[in-house]
Amino acid sequence: MFKKIAANARFLLIFTLLSPAVLHAQLKADFSASATVGCAPLIVHFIDKSTGNPNSFRWDLGNGTISYLRSPSATYFNPGKKTIKLVIKFANNADSLVKVDYIEVLSKPDVKFGANDTTGCFPLPVKFFDSSSAINSTVNNWLWDFGDGFTSPLQNPAHTYSAAGNFNVTLQVKNTSGCKATLSKTPFIQI
Repeated sequence: MFKKIAANARFLLIFTLLSPAVLHAQLKADFSASATVGCAPLIVHFIDKSTGNPNSFRWDLGNGTISYLRSPSATYFNPGKKTIKLVIKFANNADSLVKVDYIEVLSKPDVKFGANDTTGCFPLPVKFFDSSSAINSTVNNWLWDFGDGFTSPLQNPAHTYSAAGNFNVTLQVKNTSGCKATLSKTPFIQI
């Protein structure tokens, strides 16, 4: 019985002496993100998945931001591809991981519109025209709000105003990447 206790004590002593080296010897940097593609402004939460129990983190988030948090977040306003770098450390050990073009921020469409007439007596028929554009995609969805309770999903709708007043006109467009943008003109139509 004493031999068994002595063997267990020896094992426990060896495990205790070696365990810090075992726990921290193999640092391996790794991470994931809550989203890797999306429309600007894109909010991304990074998740540290490193092994080896690092206690120091340095992120280059690809937008001019450096973070020392374990799992930081970033907001990307400018379209384009972003390279992310993570450096982890414990004592004198370090490892790093670079993911090139890991985050892709898509452009919102540029909303523009006009009308053939913006003032007059009622009933006033108005033809609206969309001149919106999109970078690396096309505008394929429209939602007009004429300011008098009526809307239209057409690209270039016609609408008749049948009461006096000043009316705000709003156009929301969406491109083939799924990015939306809105423009309101106030007041745009004066009857």
